[in-house]
Amino acid sequence: MKKLSKRLLSLLLVVLMVAGIFAALATTTNAASYTYNSGKRGTTCTSLSSKAKSYWTGTYAYSTLKTKSASSLRTTLRTKVSSGSTVGYNGLRTYMKYSDAYQGSTSKLMLFYSSVATTSTWDSGKSWNREHMWPQSLGGNAVEADLHAMRPADPTANSSRGNHKYGEVGSGYTTFKTSSKNGSVVCGYYKSDIFEPLDSVKGDCARVVLFDYVKASSMSSVTKVFSSASTLLDWNKSDPVDTFEMSRNDSVQSIQSTRNPFIDYPELGWVVLGYSIPSGLTTPSGGASSSSSSGSNSGSNSGSNSGSTGSTTTTTTSGTGGTYTKITSASSLTSGGTYLIVSGSKVFNGSLSTLDAANNYVTANTSGSNILANSKYSFTITASGSYYLIKSASGKYMGRSSNANGMNSSSSTSYKNTITFNSNGTVNIKGSGGAYLRFNATSGQMRFRFFKSSAYSSYDAIYLYKLNSSSSSGSNSGSNSGSNSGSGSSSSSSTTFTKITSTSSIGSGKYILLVKAGGSYKGSYSYYILTRKATNSSYVLATGQSWSSAPSSLTCDPSSTLVWTGSGSASGWKLTDGGSNVLRGSSNALYYGSGTATSWKVTYSSGTFKLANGTRYLGLRDDLSGTGTNGCPRFRCNGSASTSSYQFYIYKQG
Repeated sequence: MKKLSKRLLSLLLVVLMVAGIFAALATTTNAASYTYNSGKRGTTCTSLSSKAKSYWTGTYAYSTLKTKSASSLRTTLRTKVSSGSTVGYNGLRTYMKYSDAYQGSTSKLMLFYSSVATTSTWDSGKSWNREHMWPQSLGGNAVEADLHAMRPADPTANSSRGNHKYGEVGSGYTTFKTSSKNGSVVCGYYKSDIFEPLDSVKGDCARVVLFDYVKASSMSSVTKVFSSASTLLDWNKSDPVDTFEMSRNDSVQSIQSTRNPFIDYPELGWVVLGYSIPSGLTTPSGGASSSSSSGSNSGSNSGSNSGSTGSTTTTTTSGTGGTYTKITSASSLTSGGTYLIVSGSKVFNGSLSTLDAANNYVTANTSGSNILANSKYSFTITASGSYYLIKSASGKYMGRSSNANGMNSSSSTSYKNTITFNSNGTVNIKGSGGAYLRFNATSGQMRFRFFKSSAYSSYDAIYLYKLNSSSSSGSNSGSNSGSNSGSGSSSSSSTTFTKITSTSSIGSGKYILLVKAGGSYKGSYSYYILTRKATNSSYVLATGQSWSSAPSSLTCDPSSTLVWTGSGSASGWKLTDGGSNVLRGSSNALYYGSGTATSWKVTYSSGTFKLANGTRYLGLRDDLSGTGTNGCPRFRCNGSASTSSYQFYIYKQG
């Protein structure tokens, strides 16, 4: 009996060993079919992968999806992305080494917010943990088993994010970094309940949240995790899909047999939220290139000709923005004109769908009489009897119909406001209920408050800036052309600055310098304009511009503080204000004032310029928060030109 038991036990052990071998072989075979992410962060994806092309066919072909209504598209996509499998919350520890591999590495993965590489081995959350892009406390547990919805993040960064909404923090934010284990690298900013990641992953955030929105019916609105739908779509456009995202989609498909549709077709984000697909999108499929949106231009060009010869001129003005000049009296208030509403250095954001919102402003250089601003921040003010109707760029009328605090805004109700000017140039905008418009520094909101117009205290005074007649306020670029003939010569004062694309255009003339945002603390803007002297030092000020791409031309007043006078050539280019103030580099800093102008060596490559002074380059300083060493955003020289913060776009007048 003992012998039989031993034989049975031995036989059982053999069976178990064989089963174990087959199980191991099955696991190895299965794992071998998984693909590691080999893409790169920041390298724009210009084509769909072969897997993407074969995935979106038949009922789910792009040509069919883009024609659906918002609700129908959401339902259709939910069916598609739910047709595969998920890995489970604990399974993320195993599968993220594939989906988030660092450039194909089998031992390292890339942390989401910082793009830092760390070990892919799960070490109980010491090196990385699992970030709910849609916070768990806001319902993110509904999708936490899905690789598409989750990302590996530095534990400290994950904790700092918490359940903050994604959005633009403006000024006064707190910078957060990765843990010392992962290099203490800056990976975003937060203030109050708003969290702003680096520009390099803003589009990723938007596209993951869109995926979550269609995956789970319980996720009723993207505004649960985004400050606004418009911010989500802005990020979806400004940070195009990169090869890391496309390769990640392929990797997740190899594991779950599903894809994130908004990585392959980011333009569907507009459709599923009920918006028209805008023009100018950069997408992997190029499918949005035929889409267009309409806009208007209010700019005009005029001039007179006299003499014996005739001429024809065509001037192109950019609809992305224009120069606004401060007005200080009712006589300058023109019915139907386009205006900015300004308080201190804060410009009211007219692009918001909900005007009464926290952080409803952008910062700008308002130290002078002119502001170069994007048209999406503008308002149209129209007289209606003794009242004024104020309409935002997003189509909302603003006002306050009672004496309570807050903002009334609607696309259909025309709220009546009175507008008067004080002797110091400040303006009183009063709603029909008697409350005055003021900026509340505590809440970060432009709101109507019920108190005397002179009692600013923490509610700062308001100024109006009017769009110059030569500027264009539409959302798309347009052109004005005309022919003149006569018996004399033609002359005009050109205010159009056109983007140049060759060092042969560097020399004498009037110029505007625009640099792409980059660096560790690049602030909330896509681009910054080099503007001249800061108000509190001899340093150079940088003014942020929230454009998704560098415009082909700028419309600007040549007498404003945004224009530089150039001399010399690309081998030694000097910049001044046309007078005694010069742009000069010294050591690791940049100054504007008296002295000898620096001779910059200018080179052009891949669409942008670089300005060198010996071994140093003109670049965007990292401390753009307004609270740096010198108390203001500024530029400086640096010994390296390897980041986007050294990519300049140069515009020349005429």
